[in-house]
Amino acid sequence: MASGVYHTKCGITINPTFEDLGHPDRPGLLEEITQPVGKRDRDLLQCLTDHQGGDCQCALADKTPWVSVRRCAASPHLEVHREQRAILP
Repeated sequence: MASGVYHTKCGITINPTFEDLGHPDRPGLLEEITQPVGKRDRDLLQCLTDHQGGDCQCALADKTPWVSVRRCAASPHLEVHREQRAILP
């Protein structure tokens, strides 16, 4: 599970541990980023480590750096999941 997310369209870093995601000035951000991947651009959310040029575990395993964010059913927290698609040559 990724810990940080980069919003590629807005150019902002999202902190899933903050209630306002670190952006109190963007009230619709939570709804936007928790949309199913089929209802938003697949490349909207990127692993923050990969965006910063670090050693993203998915990129090192030849998988996509794109992530999805889901609400946890049992708590108010968000879960950030790496997509499981491999990068095709």
